[in-house]
Parts: sequence; C-alpha cells; structure tokens
Amino acid sequence: MKFSKETISIIKSMSGVNTGMVFPVGNMLQVESEAKDIFVKCKISETFDMEFGIYDIPSFINALSLY
Repeated sequence: MKFSKETISIIKSMSGVNTGMVFPVGNMLQVESEAKDIFVKCKISETFDMEFGIYDIPSFINALSLY
C-alpha cells in the first residue's frame, strides 16, 4: 500500500501521542496515550483491507522516507 503525504503527516502527528498504533480495517485511525488522557481519531484517504499494527511509528516513518 502507498501512503499519501497527508496520511504520513497524520501518522507522524499521532506518534507524538503514542509511538505504537493499530491500523484497523477501514479508513479511520485512532490512538490513545498510555496515560489514557489523550485520544485522537482521524479519517484518512486510504482504506485498509486488514488490521495491522506498528510498534515503533517514528522508525516506520524513517523507513518510509528512504523510498
């Protein structure tokens, strides 16, 4: 799957709340801080066919920037 620049920017912003994230089926992303005091939910342009998770979002973003 190819991520748009807008989606990468959103994911990068969400990594400030929590460095790990689960990407559910569909086009909604959500993340919650470890202290459970911050919750972010956002609709993106891409649609995921299956659920997956990324443990370290900053490393993932760095890997994407290599391509």
